[in-house]
Amino acid sequence: MPISVLIIGLDEDFRGHIKARLLTEGFQIAETGNASDSEELLARQEVDVVLLDLTGIGQRGIPFIERVQAVQPLAKVIALIPKNGLKLSLAAMQHKAYDDLMVPFSWKDLLKKVKAAAKQKRLEQKGKKGFWRTLEDHMTAISFAEGGASDLAREVIRPEEQSSGPPDRRGEDGEAGQDAPGSGFQKKGERE
Repeated sequence: MPISVLIIGLDEDFRGHIKARLLTEGFQIAETGNASDSEELLARQEVDVVLLDLTGIGQRGIPFIERVQAVQPLAKVIALIPKNGLKLSLAAMQHKAYDDLMVPFSWKDLLKKVKAAAKQKRLEQKGKKGFWRTLEDHMTAISFAEGGASDLAREVIRPEEQSSGPPDRRGEDGEAGQDAPGSGFQKKGERE
């Protein structure tokens, strides 16, 4: 299935140039020059990646990132940022853009980012966790384990194993609820 990309930007020539290049790479492309047309398109057609050109509109385009995510939560927005647009880049990331790309950019960089964004969306659709989500889950599990809630820590890291029932972790003395030596989860202060 080809990667579907929506290009949003005021500059028709710029959009057309990106569209032509992405079409040669086998992507499915839609384009629009304004927010209302973009919202209508997003409401009726699923897209993997949105290329949002902020070079002509600057900060006014930032809220649109959230509007995209409200309609299609898994769609990945890549903000196209003008040269010297560090503040705009930070604002885009704060509004949960997947990535950004400084204009002018290399085609190699654009293709790499679009493919990575589409891959991340598809992983999320399949229920697989991306790197950041996995890291977040592990950090949560560490907090639970340090707080003495090792069962919750295990459940956060390996929820699929919990569905078959918790493993029997009886200690040598036969008491339930104790972590087996070397299990990796120990109550705070019980370091080996």
